[in-house]
Amino acid sequence: MPNQQTTQKKGPGTTYGLKYAQFATINSEPENAVPTYANDRVPLGGSKKCSISITKASGELYQDDALDLKIEEFASGKYTLETGDVDDEVMAKILGAKITGNEITYNEKDVPPQGGVTFYVPMRSTAKATKGQVYYRCVYIPKVQAEIGEESFETKDNSIKFGVNKTDFTIFKANNGDWKKTERVETEAAATEWCDNKIKGTGAPTPPPTE
Repeated sequence: MPNQQTTQKKGPGTTYGLKYAQFATINSEPENAVPTYANDRVPLGGSKKCSISITKASGELYQDDALDLKIEEFASGKYTLETGDVDDEVMAKILGAKITGNEITYNEKDVPPQGGVTFYVPMRSTAKATKGQVYYRCVYIPKVQAEIGEESFETKDNSIKFGVNKTDFTIFKANNGDWKKTERVETEAAATEWCDNKIKGTGAPTPPPTE
């Protein structure tokens, strides 16, 4: 495909941003496929920082006093997102809390819904022939579940400090074994479209829990 060939010529690159983190709840999980999603995609706030780490299951086979075979497989992962701001209703949605009017109740029996997340990273090429050219690395994680996080607050002093919201998500394998997809695209418009399409919803929106 022409776009893919153009992207490959850019070679290696360095990141210089993070944008468009969003979440949608899982609607169904077909066999041998990634999930489908409800029509309830929400932004996860102004993105500041994220990280992805994985836990692998491994096994080693020794024969004749030497390592003969080593196998490593994805077991689970963690996606950590730091944002400058996030709506209370969005947090309630991803954590499974109950909304009553303007009040949100977090209960010990809350079960965060499983969903998919996407974001993209602006990059600049470091290859000699294309140095400085901008492209975008899109990331899609098909199946995650938010974890209840910590909050901290600080009184105002003689300097202005902005709070950061940190949310951890456990990463699971989809039914086909996929746990992450990435793609490089040429424009920011293509990046947002790619992210939207990956968790594009079907059917009616899933309402948040209410009392």
